[in-house]
Amino acid sequence: MKEMRFFPVLLVIAVVGVLLAGCLATPIEVVDAALVGDWQGECRIGLPVLFDPGAIPEGVERTYTTVSLDLTIHEDATVEGALGEAAIDGSVLKRNRSELGRALNMASDYIVTDGVLSGAIVPGEDEGDPKQFTIPFDLVDGQLQGGVMWVEPSKYPFPLCTQVELARIP
Repeated sequence: MKEMRFFPVLLVIAVVGVLLAGCLATPIEVVDAALVGDWQGECRIGLPVLFDPGAIPEGVERTYTTVSLDLTIHEDATVEGALGEAAIDGSVLKRNRSELGRALNMASDYIVTDGVLSGAIVPGEDEGDPKQFTIPFDLVDGQLQGGVMWVEPSKYPFPLCTQVELARIP
């Protein structure tokens, strides 16, 4: 009887494993030429820049500003650029989902990851330096569409910027 109760648990673990395998960032050997180059857009960001907006001191009102997001994607999958005044250092471009993930509409096609934001995004309004981050995105109609996520260990990523659209700089 115990074996019968164990089977559904094993099945659930297997299904979850397959689904997660469809959404794991994997290195890119050859970067699609449509992605290589310079990209620019804007990002609406909350001030003060905090990982937990609930930690805003009493009496301080949250405001918003727009900062630039500039990316350069190289043929070797390295990525550099800036978010506001912070430099993007040590980042790489990876595939963010497999065909299974795409069919199930899970995650994004690509992700900029493994790097940090060095320096303040908005000087005088920022906490934490350097910041780990990701930029999950899709290539849609010649634009990079996605967002910027602040990542801290053992915490769910915090969206710094949502609905970001980057256009290629000629």
